Amino acid sequence: MSTKASESLRSEDRALSLTPDVSDQLQAVKLTPEQGFILSRIDGGSTPREILAVTPLDEEETALALTGLIASGLILLKGEESRNGGSPAKADESEKRIELALDEKRKEIERLHKRCDEMSPTEVLEVSDQAGTDEIKRAFREKVMQFHPDRYHETDDPAFRQKLSHLVAVLTDAFNTLSAKAKAKSAPTNGAPRLQTTRKESEPDGYDAQQHAFELFQHAKMAYDTEDYWQAVQLCRQAVEVQDDKPEYHFLLGRTLLKNKKWRKEAGESLRKAAELDPCNPEYLALLAALYQREGLQLRAKKIVKQVKAIDPDYEIPELPA
Repeated sequence: MSTKASESLRSEDRALSLTPDVSDQLQAVKLTPEQGFILSRIDGGSTPREILAVTPLDEEETALALTGLIASGLILLKGEESRNGGSPAKADESEKRIELALDEKRKEIERLHKRCDEMSPTEVLEVSDQAGTDEIKRAFREKVMQFHPDRYHETDDPAFRQKLSHLVAVLTDAFNTLSAKAKAKSAPTNGAPRLQTTRKESEPDGYDAQQHAFELFQHAKMAYDTEDYWQAVQLCRQAVEVQDDKPEYHFLLGRTLLKNKKWRKEAGESLRKAAELDPCNPEYLALLAALYQREGLQLRAKKIVKQVKAIDPDYEIPELPA
């Protein structure tokens, strides 16, 4: 069913163009991936209806992103002036459209959150029991794009953001479960152990916990390298839950948690665990010392720095951002 936002855009025949000072305005805003994609498609000749018709993104996601760009003044409908000198009435109308779209999206998320724990993995990702690996991966990415907390930076409601995080965790678990089953179906029946990527189901014959944890860790590293830090944290936590005695798992978790200032306390716990398991690794100790320095714990930092220098006198202590 179309929302009022997409219905309104489908009836709009005026072409879209970039505001003259778009480069300056981009310095002060944070775009979602969908908004960045749509912004790159604005050519001065396409109408909202045409963009909705050809975009590879979900229609409602496109409508939400498009109304946000219009409301922010980054793109203009033909005949409108820049938000800096345009009509206040039109600006208010755009603001109301995006607020309406966001409100409808929030209600959808609230409804899904209430029932997500009772849904099967196939229901969560909206795929069939026969779905292959590529279809499962595609469905997972589309769902994560819809519900990832980073997409809703306009709200700082902690309860709502917690629901988003829970939804992504449920999606991740569904993805792991279905991917394991799809891989098992396609694997040759030569007695090789089957990969199980969830701890919620009973472990099958041949389950290898160390291999399971290692593969989670490898996926976490790939997520970290692509700057998908939220996903890297989730995968690291799973890896640590499966195998708690690997210092590199704790270190990657700690290093990733440091990307968010609000996660620094947990980051410290993970880094301390990594250092306890491998007390001669200067990289682990140096990052822990850097965290102590940033948090103003100078005596603790000094003690750790001394340990680092005893291992490698030339090892540099990194500096964390404020």
